[in-house]
Amino acid sequence: MMRNDMFRAKVTRVMGPDLFEADIDLGFDTRQTRRLKLSGVDSEHVKGLDHDDTKKAMEFLRSRIEGQVVTLRPNRRGEHFYVRVLYGSEESDVLEEMVQLDLLRRFERSVEDHTQ
Repeated sequence: MMRNDMFRAKVTRVMGPDLFEADIDLGFDTRQTRRLKLSGVDSEHVKGLDHDDTKKAMEFLRSRIEGQVVTLRPNRRGEHFYVRVLYGSEESDVLEEMVQLDLLRRFERSVEDHTQ
């Protein structure tokens, strides 16, 4: 059984190392297509990737989730939706794999960030 804070979605296309579009099943035959970003990614690192590293990260993400039905755990900040993406029968975390392969870096908050 799915948790209330999780959704099933079909990823329609990967558009960046941490950006993709998905057709989200909201329940009761209601669907919505949205552009989503992986939650927890260091965006400064993504902006600093050279062409080859960007292409490598995009190809990896595409190979794991494009055209696949995945599980999304959303985290909304302002107007943007960030999601944790679980895929495959093992429900592997795509960001964890990308971090382990040094394709992306996880965003780490400093002590100062927590106090403000």
